[in-house]
Amino acid sequence: IAYLKRRIDDGDSGAREELARLLLQTAAEAGRADAEKAFAALDALDEVDRIENVLSIFRPTTLASRVNLLAAELNVRVDEEFWGWLETAIRFSEETEGAFDVAAAPIWRAWGFAKRDGAFPAPGVIERALELSGIRHLQLDEAERSIAFDEEGVELNFGAIGKGFALDAAAQKLLDRKDMLPDDPACFP
Repeated sequence: IAYLKRRIDDGDSGAREELARLLLQTAAEAGRADAEKAFAALDALDEVDRIENVLSIFRPTTLASRVNLLAAELNVRVDEEFWGWLETAIRFSEETEGAFDVAAAPIWRAWGFAKRDGAFPAPGVIERALELSGIRHLQLDEAERSIAFDEEGVELNFGAIGKGFALDAAAQKLLDRKDMLPDDPACFP
């Protein structure tokens, strides 16, 4: 795991060191007050990285990528943690009447967001993406904790909710090591 170490001059308060790295396609930073607190911050960032290694569809070796690759052909068994995240995402989709949908990746791809080159897709592309999108395409077996798709081209994307899962887990890591956190009460009420 690579971190960028940089020195920042805060003017009157002097210089401080900060550790930074790219996580979930976002810069993550941790200030360094002392070594023990730095380790707590790094543990939290490592937890974000661990979750990204499960949910990212930008990394071909993640469980989410494996599900997307295989679920149109067979039932893909997942672990309890992934299953819980999927259940939460499905619940959000139901509660928002599809405004949020973990299985809307075909629409996301059609608009070019996967390659970060958004463009207006042709009408036929949009229609096909809409046909392939939605949790209605997920075939779930709770007893086996397995996922299948009812059609080729269906795809999960946890991007919209995965950062929240990762940040909740990182915050819990920090709360578990509260003695390592800054004394500032504004940090953790």
